[in-house]
Amino acid sequence: MRIKINKSLILNDIKRYKKFNSDAEFARFLEIKPQTLASWHSRNTFDIELLYAKCEDLNPEWLLTGKGKMLKEVMSITQKGKGNVNNGHNIQGNKNRIEQTNDELLEIIKKKDEQIAEKDEQIKTLLELLKTK
Repeated sequence: MRIKINKSLILNDIKRYKKFNSDAEFARFLEIKPQTLASWHSRNTFDIELLYAKCEDLNPEWLLTGKGKMLKEVMSITQKGKGNVNNGHNIQGNKNRIEQTNDELLEIIKKKDEQIAEKDEQIKTLLELLKTK
């Protein structure tokens, strides 16, 4: 069973969250042509890597599946070390979080690729069965 993800709705949610008044503003923020954004809406697609790069606070799972919370969970200041944001480890910590997020994204993509490959095999089998009848 294939679940259809409404990517146009995801785009609209991001636009609303970022408080853009128009698609043209949103397109400028993404550094794409307004026609490209319109095409994404009409084709129910988008450049996930571009969106994730421009909107780092988005939950990658939500961006891929449309499920779950739109935004990443944010640790409170007390969880980060009682406000010692500029303790010299912040840059390395950010790099580590980015690497971890990238690893998580790659794992989600890998699972989705496996699901797609499985569905492709099922379709191939069904097509072969149809040809024999």
